[in-house]
Amino acid sequence: MDDTEENGEERPSKRRHSVYTDDPPSAQEPSISSRQAKHLKVQSLLRGHFNEDFQPTRATFPLGFRKVVPPCDLEGFLSVTATFRPVVPPNSYFSMYADVSDSRDVMLQKAGGAVCAAYEIAYGDQIAVYSAFMASALAAQQIPYQPQTSLKRFLVGMHKKRQNDKTRLAQFVAMLPGFEDISPADRNILLAEKSFVTNLLNYIKYCHKGDYYYPLPGPEQIHASNYWMEIMGLDPEYIRFCYKFSSMFNRIGLTLTESYLLLAAAFFDPDTTTASDKALLKHLNAFYLDALMYMIGYRCRHPWERAAVYHKFEEAVKMFHSLPAVPSMV
Repeated sequence: MDDTEENGEERPSKRRHSVYTDDPPSAQEPSISSRQAKHLKVQSLLRGHFNEDFQPTRATFPLGFRKVVPPCDLEGFLSVTATFRPVVPPNSYFSMYADVSDSRDVMLQKAGGAVCAAYEIAYGDQIAVYSAFMASALAAQQIPYQPQTSLKRFLVGMHKKRQNDKTRLAQFVAMLPGFEDISPADRNILLAEKSFVTNLLNYIKYCHKGDYYYPLPGPEQIHASNYWMEIMGLDPEYIRFCYKFSSMFNRIGLTLTESYLLLAAAFFDPDTTTASDKALLKHLNAFYLDALMYMIGYRCRHPWERAAVYHKFEEAVKMFHSLPAVPSMV
């Protein structure tokens, strides 16, 4: 039905003014209520450096971000919004607090969705290959006998792996809300300086009892095992740190999406980079850590279970302060 009365007079338009446009509403449109205005103010304050709908823009990733199906560990999470709104007058302090709380929860949930889609796109095929390789090696006891190949071929594979890791990391972080607000110079610094810690976090799930289980790129499926680390002459202390780091974080029992929320937080950590905009990085680091804690809290419903996970997490993150110098050949 159109907006015309039976007598031919035009009805007042029911179309509401868009909350994301700077154009003023027409004279016939209803004015924004004080509650709506307060909601817009809260949205503006909380959105900060992020996109309007808290997703990567089409310019950032043009292949159809919204078509990505979240994996199973996000089922139910994104559809649930914790609401603590009491029955009180709309202008009261408690009502205003509920607005902030609800908006914050929605943003943290969308952060989980954004990170989930980003790792599905940047790392999804790699996760499938590595998981299958590890399952075959451990469950089926088909661990490749070393040496599979020559040292020269192994080093060629390691070089391809390093290039592959850099490409995937750049693709992953480019889809994270907030990355576009970082200056180009700081982006380059972060991508260079954070490659070691992000690789550690990306590969921890393939560590088991003092060895890593993932293949190098290429049809040979060369097992990048402890054997080759020793052959290359890496510092034993460095090797022990990598295994201890992986073991500590594996003890937490993070889901895949939680692991990549942690990777996002580590990437933006202002204390482990020479990038200049410390205030923005501190904001992004705190935001992704907050999203991680929120998601753990949703998954671990019992307080004792949640407290145990938080304690393990606090112990593990202390290792960020003792990251070793990276050997040139790694």
